[in-house]
Amino acid sequence: MRIPAAVSTLREAAATTSQAPAAAAKAHAAAPGELLAALAAQGGAGALRRPGAGELRDALAEALCDMIWRAAGGGRGGGRGRAAACAAVVLCVDEAGRAMQGRACSAARLSRSLGVVRARSRCGLGHLLRSSALPQWSEPGGWGLVLLLASLVMSRGVEAAAADTDEAGAVPLVGAHGHCNLELVTLALTGRAVSNAFDGERRVGGCEADGGDGGEDGAVLRGVAEQSRVGLLSLHEWYRYLEVGQCLKSPELPIWVVSSESHFTVLFTPPDETVLDSDFGVDAAAGTGARGGSAGAPAPWTWAGQRPGCLEPPLTLALYDGLARQQGPIYLDVSPAQGDGWTSRLAAEMGDRGTWQGRPVPPLECVVETRWPDVRVMWRGSEPLL
Repeated sequence: MRIPAAVSTLREAAATTSQAPAAAAKAHAAAPGELLAALAAQGGAGALRRPGAGELRDALAEALCDMIWRAAGGGRGGGRGRAAACAAVVLCVDEAGRAMQGRACSAARLSRSLGVVRARSRCGLGHLLRSSALPQWSEPGGWGLVLLLASLVMSRGVEAAAADTDEAGAVPLVGAHGHCNLELVTLALTGRAVSNAFDGERRVGGCEADGGDGGEDGAVLRGVAEQSRVGLLSLHEWYRYLEVGQCLKSPELPIWVVSSESHFTVLFTPPDETVLDSDFGVDAAAGTGARGGSAGAPAPWTWAGQRPGCLEPPLTLALYDGLARQQGPIYLDVSPAQGDGWTSRLAAEMGDRGTWQGRPVPPLECVVETRWPDVRVMWRGSEPLL
């Protein structure tokens, strides 16, 4: 089936500018986060230390399957019933409707050759990704990230994705200069293209009789409805431009996509720092885990995020930066520093934030403080990234 005109903005961006690839690359820091989650689910903490090529391929397929199936409503956060789930995989197809493999595709040709293949079960989606999508999406110089982006939109449904936003679709997923908007990030992380990172919904405006707190005449601002699997931290929250709620700040797994000044990175607790609990997420009566594994399978990599004192400083975070050409692991040792964190040391005025005594402040350290206030960050494996 040919992709409908409702996603013509993606087609136009691919055909006439470089904005779609840029936005896709920036939005899909969610993919490495989901890849870590899939590795952990398959083999416990040990799989994260030195995964083999086969483990990485399988985990990538599982990660993308989770993202697309969630957007289709077959997983948590998608907002539609499981029975109604129907995932969409967007591919470059030839005249006969077959997925094209091994051939470079220009932007102009891409806009004419997009096609959609549907999957009505998670198993079927996984098979489709492994057999057709991943070989095409992984081609060097190809359009894999753009096609993944389109698959998320089509799986959620164009009208449903538009309805998720605060302005009923008036906000584009791809903003100025090829930057992805928050709606695209939340779609990738939660399956819904909501316009805010706070928890739940908020009413604003309304008539004076309602006290201005959002009566029937007010607007509804939509945030994240439930705890995400992979979280989000943002430098914009440190600058007080937005609020990230606990659904994203305290995810199921200790993995966070980080929105910083120019691009996205990923922070996670390395395996040795992870709280492993064989009872967490396991149904003792059924003998299966939350993801359907057997009781004898490796313990899932997880953390008891709702338990007091768990995952609090001192702790170690690992950084993955897809644009930094990392030569080795980069670790951030986070320790309590009451009154000595950047938030306490810097003046409250916005104009003074970002520098201290004439020196730039590493933005990632400020991001960490949005999750753990008043901490000191020591870098291992790299000079502080500015």
